[in-house]
Amino acid sequence: MEKNDLLTSDDLIELTGSKTVKKQMEVLKKHSIRFITRTDGKIRTTWTAVNTVLQPQHHKKEDQEPNLDFLRRGQ
Repeated sequence: MEKNDLLTSDDLIELTGSKTVKKQMEVLKKHSIRFITRTDGKIRTTWTAVNTVLQPQHHKKEDQEPNLDFLRRGQ
């Protein structure tokens, strides 16, 4: 991993739309983007982690699973 692969604080704000760590964490978790929490409470992730979830094959498994919600409605 290259040092410049880390998102800056400004990058995290731009990516998540929030300046607060709590909201940033919520957005990253919602989109399955892995991150770490530093000892000072700030979070960090990499562009690789972000770009991985944007790749079509990342969503492939979800797209192939059948939607069986209609079976549960009758219960």
